[in-house]
Amino acid sequence: MDYQKGYQRMDGSHNAPPLPDYPSGPSISVLPEYGGGEVYTVPSEVSHKRSKAFTHVSDLDVFFRQVYKYHQRNGYFCMMLQESLEVFQFLYVVIFSTFLLECVDYDILFANKIPDSWRPYIEPSWWNSTTYGHKVTISDAVIPASQCVKHFGSGVTFMIVLATAFWCWRLAKVFYNFFSYAETRRFYRIALKIEDHELSNLTWHEVLQRLLAAQKTYQMCRAKTELTELDVYHRILRVENFLVSMVNKQTVPVKVRLPFLGQSTFLSKSYLWNLELILFWRWGFGSLFEQKWTLREEFKVYGRRQEVAEKLRRRIAYFALVNLLLSPFILVFRVLYAFFNYADVIKRDPSTLGTRRWSSYAKLYLRHFNEVDHEMIARLNRAYRPATQYMNITSPVLTILAKNVAFVAGSLLMVLVICTVLDEDVLKVSHMLTTLTILGIIVAACRACIPDENAVYNPEVLMSSVISEIHYCPETWKGRAHTSDVRNEFANLFQLRLSHMFEELLSPIVTPLLLYTSLREHSLQIVDFFRNFTVDLVGVGDVCSFAEMDIRKHGDPEWTPDTLIDPDRMIDDDHQRADHGKTEMSLIHFKLTNPEWKPPQEAAWFMQKLREEVEKGAQSGGQEVLASLAPLGGRAQDFVATSRATGDVPVGQVRSREGALSGSVNNGLLETALSNSNMERSMFNSGFLAHSQPASPLEMTAADMSFSALFMHELHRRRIRASLQQYGSIREGGHDTIGHNVTQPTDSSRERLQFSVTTSDVTEEDEGTPLLDLKK
Repeated sequence: MDYQKGYQRMDGSHNAPPLPDYPSGPSISVLPEYGGGEVYTVPSEVSHKRSKAFTHVSDLDVFFRQVYKYHQRNGYFCMMLQESLEVFQFLYVVIFSTFLLECVDYDILFANKIPDSWRPYIEPSWWNSTTYGHKVTISDAVIPASQCVKHFGSGVTFMIVLATAFWCWRLAKVFYNFFSYAETRRFYRIALKIEDHELSNLTWHEVLQRLLAAQKTYQMCRAKTELTELDVYHRILRVENFLVSMVNKQTVPVKVRLPFLGQSTFLSKSYLWNLELILFWRWGFGSLFEQKWTLREEFKVYGRRQEVAEKLRRRIAYFALVNLLLSPFILVFRVLYAFFNYADVIKRDPSTLGTRRWSSYAKLYLRHFNEVDHEMIARLNRAYRPATQYMNITSPVLTILAKNVAFVAGSLLMVLVICTVLDEDVLKVSHMLTTLTILGIIVAACRACIPDENAVYNPEVLMSSVISEIHYCPETWKGRAHTSDVRNEFANLFQLRLSHMFEELLSPIVTPLLLYTSLREHSLQIVDFFRNFTVDLVGVGDVCSFAEMDIRKHGDPEWTPDTLIDPDRMIDDDHQRADHGKTEMSLIHFKLTNPEWKPPQEAAWFMQKLREEVEKGAQSGGQEVLASLAPLGGRAQDFVATSRATGDVPVGQVRSREGALSGSVNNGLLETALSNSNMERSMFNSGFLAHSQPASPLEMTAADMSFSALFMHELHRRRIRASLQQYGSIREGGHDTIGHNVTQPTDSSRERLQFSVTTSDVTEEDEGTPLLDLKK
């Protein structure tokens, strides 16, 4: 992306005169939430001394993030308890590991040596633990602290010094947060009128509405009198939006080639943490941002891109060197934490390592712009079960081997267990407990590799269910969910827990190499990205332009129906558009989760036209609407039952991590599709709704977004198919002569539609022509 575009300033500048101080303000009534009749009022008679701390907050990013964190982590006591125990846990790991390594005499513990306290009473020539009749106690095997410290080696001493320094830093951070969280609690009590015990009964959406109302009284932001939901999200998710867009535009390298494993996706917590420090830490040589979240002037000038790229290369090299020097220390503690975390789990349930989890890469690749953590986690949790069922398939060879190994190991285990039941002296045989434990682990691991013989595996249905929740996937997965290629690609998003463990263990070694060899080479692309996709917003500062969800600038014509294509409203630029329809999906998601938000004119136009497309398709029984409703199953019935139900859902039935209490039925596309089709009428007449339960607000919003995502994918496939048909005739089993006077589809169209086409079917004349295999 070396095209010449510049840093942009939106809606004015920061040079506007500051607003006057507001020591107190009039009574501000927060609109009652849906489902409740209570009106919350911000107190009007607030003393200047108590409100001054909330007026013109110096760093609103930290302030709003802390307000969000305070709600999600259930208040002051829970936050301080969690952080205090984490500090204690680190100290415990250091002390206990040092004790096991240096302060235990394992020869005495394993009865290979006489304890010193026994020597005056026994003859060493005939002593052993059996004939003497006594057992070795823990105190016999523990070396006294004075002797233990004297035997510390230089390596152990150095590790303890580093651990102590890190622990002191963590402890200082806890003391700082003690006062910082107390100030946040004070803000909740005074400005938001929320006590800690009420947090579990309030959703984040309700807290956000009170926060926006409090801005009118306390003027936390001096540049704007009123804030919108998007302004708050811009500040909370400033860094996350940049990272999501960089992964979307493939600016950050996340591919690594490992020995014997080939190319793999690598984005460990350590690597991600280094990315945030390199790109968004506002201190040090070569930093991109200044203290007020303003991109440095040299990064805004196209002519200085080579100069600042060289500075960024040196900054990355510096971080790579620091990571390399600290890698032994980090590796030791990674191993220790992995041992303490997984040892008991593996002993009790070894199949846990065969379960799967969403990778760190998936949490960036699948994340919407302006999507807070709990909303993303809820989506991925809903997709976990169908994703597990989809990936729960093993190779026939592995299944055969697992059955036979389980048979042999299980028979040995059963014989030993029966012998133990008959005579407990069997347990006194050397290494008998070890043998029983190992055989149990082998049997459990083999059983996890054997599929359920009664299960029906339908990969296409399962993949549709997964896509309805994760919302993003390559179009090449459509119709090919049964292939190993798609499963291998999906495994990068939904990785084995064992793979995740090894990824984190190898991270101290791989991270400095990846920083120096890959990220450093992408310095110029990173500089171009920040120059071209950073905008200055009044009252917010510099943010990622993709986070504005500007359909005209970053929208993709291939993700819109034909009726929405308007050259005056959309800029058709491959470099400006977000991939995989992320701008469109993010806009729909943000509107559903924040129904009171008033989108700009272009976004409102897009939503209106999309609603008209759904309405037209529902009335005519269009394929896109039917294909989008099918994976919802019973959720569509629950949605209809809820929309027909009288009365509201009680606030006590919702959890703090849910979204808006209403808005989905009145703002989403699913209600439009059901109300304009015969499905709702047929379900009502057939009595299906009598067996349906009204869904919670979260479930309704999730179902609405699932339908919207599936519908957008169907529209995208129709657009691609129409583009290819315009370029050349397509027929099943072959292809006709290509037209010559037709505009060719874009390169992105070809890349997104690489379906199964063998090289033998492509003649020299047709080489380079995009083909679409429509075989079903």
